[in-house]
Amino acid sequence: MLTKLFSLAFLSALFTLHGDVDPELLIGTWKFTYHEENNLVIDGTSVYNPDGTFTGHGTVTIKDELVEEFETRGTWSIEGRTLTYIGKFVNQPDHPLNGKPITAEILSMTKDVYYYRGEDGKVRHETRIQN
Repeated sequence: MLTKLFSLAFLSALFTLHGDVDPELLIGTWKFTYHEENNLVIDGTSVYNPDGTFTGHGTVTIKDELVEEFETRGTWSIEGRTLTYIGKFVNQPDHPLNGKPITAEILSMTKDVYYYRGEDGKVRHETRIQN
């Protein structure tokens, strides 16, 4: 479950994008909600910092029942249209994705929303939270 979460929670970008993505567009706070199979919902917030670090937190629920809360930290970078994360689950030191690079193809990015295709092939998005 958290394997999907990590792949999904911190990866995002609408339609087609030509050329490189400006990493400055990602800096800020973003909200996401992913509706997965079997009534699984992942809700959270990601914060992308100018120094290439990120933090994230949120919840995993099934049929509106809390399954777990999560917190993540790590680094991010954008090369071309590829967003790469290397992070860890703070509350799960033995998680199999801790320290492993996760990539996503940014499909579209504006100052308000970005869509991406994750390693699982699904297209998802995150929406900026205005400060």
